[in-house]
Amino acid sequence: MNNSERIERILEDAETLANSWRIEGRWADALTLLNGLHLVATQQGNTALARKWLLIARVLTDQAIFGGFDTRAEREEALNHAMSHAEMEGEPSLLGSVWDAKGFSLHAAYLDGDRRNEPEHEMEFFERGLALRRQVNRPYEVAESLFHIGLVYGVVRHDHTQASPYFEDAYRLAQDSGDRVMASYAIRHIAFARYSTGDIASACTGLEESLRLREAAHFKPGIALALMALASAEAERGDKAKAITMLERARNIFEGLGATQRLELVDQEVTQLIQS
Repeated sequence: MNNSERIERILEDAETLANSWRIEGRWADALTLLNGLHLVATQQGNTALARKWLLIARVLTDQAIFGGFDTRAEREEALNHAMSHAEMEGEPSLLGSVWDAKGFSLHAAYLDGDRRNEPEHEMEFFERGLALRRQVNRPYEVAESLFHIGLVYGVVRHDHTQASPYFEDAYRLAQDSGDRVMASYAIRHIAFARYSTGDIASACTGLEESLRLREAAHFKPGIALALMALASAEAERGDKAKAITMLERARNIFEGLGATQRLELVDQEVTQLIQS
């Protein structure tokens, strides 16, 4: 193994570890590791630098969605760096991933805002990402892009009929490629579509599967949100005690993540259930 190959191995191992920490909600640890890779990535060139900046943006986006942190300026800067290096390299999978991440950053900002207006360019970025990723046809990447397009239809436009095929295809591809995290996202939103039709029992089944997948993947921030969704469904079915138990478990996870804004939301929901 020559020196360049050894450096590439170091980068790959570090990125794998940082991504694992991202999934676990160890965002500060992941960012510290990734920022420390800059000189090594620079030696390897544009692909390594694009990958590093892209993963930094993913961590910052997760911090925003799951932790309630305001990371928009930082993640947009990271995505600009990632796009610049990816465009110089011109590799479709890498470019597709950056376009997709740019769209998801806009979606995170939408979720954190008043949710009145569809983010400009969100669908465009997701569709560009999907087209590029289909050129390479890695199932887990295509699954992510399909899921994100489903989010625009389902979450932003409130059109579950349009959204459902994207979520179902994303779920199938994620399952086939062994991506439990993406499968958990897809079945979660399939469950929300069922919920919108009044099929609470079927929705709960989907939400329970999403929780199991997230637990198997050690996706701590996702587990907390899965518990919150299930708690809402259980309360709808009349089991307030079970709902409160789930919310208390979610609260413990958010507390461990330092997600104070999410703690406030959980406490509000528990209070409402107790008083109802």
